[in-house]
Amino acid sequence: MPLSWVQPLFHRPWRQTAPTAMADTHSSVAEEQLVTRAQAGDPVAFSSLVRSHQNRIFGFITYLCGSADEATDLTQDVFIKA
Repeated sequence: MPLSWVQPLFHRPWRQTAPTAMADTHSSVAEEQLVTRAQAGDPVAFSSLVRSHQNRIFGFITYLCGSADEATDLTQDVFIKA
């Protein structure tokens, strides 16, 4: 019996390869600046954070709950509460 049903259980689309150390440092500094600006009420910074993270968060939540509709609501909740 083929184990084709096993593959989806271990497929993790939100995992990406690690960036180089220099790119990671630059990225984390820029990310911290975006977070600081978003917390201060900058809608452009908040929108940038949402665009850069929404697909990965949605994929992870969909993987956990198994429902795209529920994952959509939960993803929105993540950004509202952040």
